[in-house]
Amino acid sequence: MRTLHRQLQAEGTRFRDEVRQLRYRLAQELLADPKTPLTEIAARLGYADLTVFSRAFRSWAGVTASEWRRNHGK
Repeated sequence: MRTLHRQLQAEGTRFRDEVRQLRYRLAQELLADPKTPLTEIAARLGYADLTVFSRAFRSWAGVTASEWRRNHGK
């Protein structure tokens, strides 16, 4: 873990930031399928409930997950 921490620090990032970025990319992929409920997406990404996921997604994307889905869904 220390080696990973040092490597990320050398690249100017943190583990927490990498996890957030990965969650955002996965959320985008999952939101592309309109059949997947938002509650399921939140759970699959490790969020305790939809409210926490919604808040995180809005901070990433600047729009709600529902709005993003309408604009980018298949």
